[in-house]
Amino acid sequence: MFATVEINAMLADVAVMHDEARPGDGRSWWGRNADGEEVLCRVLDANRFERFHRLS
Repeated sequence: MFATVEINAMLADVAVMHDEARPGDGRSWWGRNADGEEVLCRVLDANRFERFHRLS
């Protein structure tokens, strides 16, 4: 179980990962939604954030 403060910290890290990800960067996977827009599906280097590294 995670405390609310821990979840909020992880969500903040995820927001940074999302902002830094770019199609073709080799560190993230992208797909397309029903409208054909590119959407981030997966970040491959989340473990660079200490909170996520501890989960691995």
